[in-house]
Amino acid sequence: MAPNSLVIVLTSWAIVVAIVLASAWLLRRRKVVSFAATSVFTSIFLCLSIMAQINFHGGYMKSWSEVREFVGGSGTTQSEPQPLPPMPTSFDGAAYKATFTEISDPTLRGSNFSGHFMETLWKGPQSQIQQKVRVWAPEGWQKMFNLNVVVLLHGFPSNPHLMSANLQIPSILPELQKSGIIGPTIVVMPELRPDSREPDCVNIKGRPAVGTWVMRDIVGLIQKNFPVSHDRMVWSLGGISAGAYCAGVLGTSTSDVFGNLLLFSGYDEPLFGGLKKMPHKEKADFVISKLIPKVNQPTRILATSSGSDVDAMKLLGRLAKIKSSNVELELDYGSHGGHNWGAWSQNFKDSMYWLNHKKIPSTDHTKFTNEGESGWGIVPVYLSFAAFTVIMLIAVALYVRFAKQRAKIPTNPRTVTKALMWATCIFLSLGVGIAGTLWLGAVVNIKMETVQSFEDFAPLGRLIGIL
Repeated sequence: MAPNSLVIVLTSWAIVVAIVLASAWLLRRRKVVSFAATSVFTSIFLCLSIMAQINFHGGYMKSWSEVREFVGGSGTTQSEPQPLPPMPTSFDGAAYKATFTEISDPTLRGSNFSGHFMETLWKGPQSQIQQKVRVWAPEGWQKMFNLNVVVLLHGFPSNPHLMSANLQIPSILPELQKSGIIGPTIVVMPELRPDSREPDCVNIKGRPAVGTWVMRDIVGLIQKNFPVSHDRMVWSLGGISAGAYCAGVLGTSTSDVFGNLLLFSGYDEPLFGGLKKMPHKEKADFVISKLIPKVNQPTRILATSSGSDVDAMKLLGRLAKIKSSNVELELDYGSHGGHNWGAWSQNFKDSMYWLNHKKIPSTDHTKFTNEGESGWGIVPVYLSFAAFTVIMLIAVALYVRFAKQRAKIPTNPRTVTKALMWATCIFLSLGVGIAGTLWLGAVVNIKMETVQSFEDFAPLGRLIGIL
């Protein structure tokens, strides 16, 4: 039974229901200490159930070994980077030919869908990595020539399962193409999880050659199967979060393919996989801000951050100090948003204007000038959590006091009154459990920075799969 199966989701929610009922029974009997202890378990299992729901909807952890690796944080012990193989002179061989099938699942296609959304399970001839590759292409792409190319890399833990829908690619690109903002463009989304361990952005000895997969195999797959341009200045490599870091490292260390880099909420230094275990001195060779000055071909880089996304703002702050004759840097900061799909969807749309040398219309995004102005940010959200928690605790105290006074009355309560008391206990048990879950989520959010304001609850709902 896989961790992203429906059975796991249903089982986790069934446990939550059982604990809530047990907690309500304890409150009904005025066992306050036991009720408080049980409420802790309610909060914990509510969190676990939400995580199971997210994993079911997004397929982030497909095996228990992946769960163990993620929780244990063991990552990769080997950290000896290897160079990329030479770029082939052509990709005409049959090994680069792939058979794509249309994706019909409306969850993966997203709303207001237009164009073609395809996937293939393909084995890279050079890396020997076999994974799915998803491609969005405009209507009539088969008869087009010199298509622009955007390769997008997913974050960690993640996959390209819902990237197209969450970024709203099938609705954004046709609209921009129709209005003349962009030319015909395909978006390619390869998987970067060849095994259960933390993924690597580059080739590392003894590990799957992810760098070769992206910079050689995927490039060959695109050129062989789609009528794309061979001008590197209309080829873009981008990503979100960890994928943005990978795009930055691969695109700056090997600038022979992609003329544009799109770094949405990325970070400067390796935080996962084999690279994070390297000695500090050697790790410097994989820091984006140190690689950019070494780029020897004309390259454009768009880096974004929003809200209080600390790691992404740190990257922007370091990039703001760089002067390079070969690199054009655009650093955009949005005061609203956070480390979530809502921000990335807007980043993606804005990037299409930037790629085509058009003014970005988003009023919230400005050129980055410093690392610290996000106003109240998350504070109102946490204040609302505190208010809800206080209300629930007061309600529990009032109920216990009322129940004690009522117990002194020597009369048999009617069935309706019993039902009302049970309903009240269930409501309070669930409310206290939700309050605890909110605070557990707040602790996680300090690290993940997914929610930065009330506006970010809609992207969070999409992550869970309820919106």
